[in-house]
Amino acid sequence: MRKKLIAAVLAGAVLAACLPVQTFAEEEKTFVYGTTGYSEEMGDAGLNPHDNYSGWSAVRYGVGETLFKYNDNMEIEPWLATDYEFIDDTTVKITLREGVKFSSGRTMDALAVKECLEDLIKVHDRAPSDLKIDRMEAEGMTLTIYTKEPCPAIINYLGDPYGAIIDMEYGIQGEGGSANVAGTGPYIAEEVSPTQIELVKNEDYWGGEVKVEPRRGTLLAIGAAVGGVVGKELFELVRASGGSAVSVAQQVMMIVLTLGVLVYTLNRPRIAAKDVKNPAACVTIGLVLGLLSAFLGIGGGPINLAVLYYFFSMDTKTAALNSLYIILFSQGASFLNTILRGTVPEFQWPVLIVMVIGGIVGGTLGRSISKRLSNSGVDRLFFWLLIAITGISCYNLVRCFV
Repeated sequence: MRKKLIAAVLAGAVLAACLPVQTFAEEEKTFVYGTTGYSEEMGDAGLNPHDNYSGWSAVRYGVGETLFKYNDNMEIEPWLATDYEFIDDTTVKITLREGVKFSSGRTMDALAVKECLEDLIKVHDRAPSDLKIDRMEAEGMTLTIYTKEPCPAIINYLGDPYGAIIDMEYGIQGEGGSANVAGTGPYIAEEVSPTQIELVKNEDYWGGEVKVEPRRGTLLAIGAAVGGVVGKELFELVRASGGSAVSVAQQVMMIVLTLGVLVYTLNRPRIAAKDVKNPAACVTIGLVLGLLSAFLGIGGGPINLAVLYYFFSMDTKTAALNSLYIILFSQGASFLNTILRGTVPEFQWPVLIVMVIGGIVGGTLGRSISKRLSNSGVDRLFFWLLIAITGISCYNLVRCFV
């Protein structure tokens, strides 16, 4: 029971840490601040990213966002894009994030991005020589860029603030230091001048609240529910025939799976993620996750996160929320099956109460930590959690032979 208690506290802390924190105010508030980093003399006045260095203002003040961005470790990672692939030395295929809208109301797709980049290389002074774009093709949420010559750094250049994606149908409202645009960021500029920008919250911002993906999340959950029942039946079958060998098998599988997730996590920036949408594939992936978690007697959080990263291109916090959704169904189905079969194992109420309290405390601490962590910070926390889980699994495996 001790090992279950430790696992419960750790799991509660990390999963809660990955969830979004909501704050509520009794009334709307206005924040006013001054800066020496915005002026016509510095070349960054106005919000038109295609004009001089104004892209820095568009991104800095939350109006615009780029296809890729640099994380806290100065590593390039997707932002408005979810994936990219170099087809050859002069061709790169970029997959765009779904569900993103410009503040004008237009949905961002490959055509909108193509229009934006075409205007950028037409009027900007640095972008043409950096990007070396020859032509582009737009199809749905996939943008294919052909360059005039090999440009291996094109993804990095697309993370430059001049690459902020704006709605060219909305156009550039105003000129120079008064230019306003429709971007995809969390703020909308109501007034723009060479000395001042007035911003309001973008109520339709795509990244404003981490949510369960209703379609894919539900398909995964359905598969997980079936997998939870199958996994529980498999566990009972193996336990009836294998006796104490079940515990050994569980710990060995946990060590192998956790190490596999650890290796993937370390190499994740170099591994192109997928974006699975096929319903049958989603249900199958959910079934496998549910089966593993029920057979191993765990929630499956770390394994779920790695799978959601790779197959669905989710960021850490989104993956954590969807993982909880999957666990709810897989463990719920497994628990219901246990009740109906009358195979509830003996347990001590005091230990159960302590485990519940540990989960609540872990959740509270996790939410507090989440306020101070970016996605990359949560990734580091996830790495150390994997190390801890591997250590606990090794300890439990040794105990099976003592």
